[in-house]
Amino acid sequence: FALRPATDMRALPTLSLAASLAVCRAIETVAAPAGLAVKWPNDVLAHAGKLSGISLEALAGGVCIGVGINVFPRRDVTEVPGKYRLAYLFDDEAADDLSAAQRAIATQLLGALLTEMDAYYRRWQDEGFAGLIGEYEQRLAFVGSSCALETIDGTPLETGTIRGVDTRGRLLVETPSGIV
Repeated sequence: FALRPATDMRALPTLSLAASLAVCRAIETVAAPAGLAVKWPNDVLAHAGKLSGISLEALAGGVCIGVGINVFPRRDVTEVPGKYRLAYLFDDEAADDLSAAQRAIATQLLGALLTEMDAYYRRWQDEGFAGLIGEYEQRLAFVGSSCALETIDGTPLETGTIRGVDTRGRLLVETPSGIV
């Protein structure tokens, strides 16, 4: 999606959180995966593993949102690097060319994603992330779970328990020294 939000650019990071809600709703329109949840800030997980990833990049006064959803497994892809195994909406394998039934499902999912993204984008622009925080926290994975905060190179900083997110979309972690 290429968007030009009419909002304070400091709020832009929360757009990826809004996009994760749109992806969840679109997926639920087409399938009912078990344990659908958002891993902060914007990966969509099912009990089986990572179902979707979302990326945001600011470009020339706008923002580009990339969404990947694992709909069908491919015969030639069994694992990818990362912490989570892959999850798929459907079990039937995809060949180089999708079957008519698979194509219909992909088309239905794309339509649902366009509809939901439009709705969540409008809400995000009108209400900011504060208007979505309740729904986001209902879908937030790992609330109450222990976590480790570390720098980008893996240096440990602190450990704590995931408690939720704030109105700016930041993950709230309770540590011995308080909420960070």
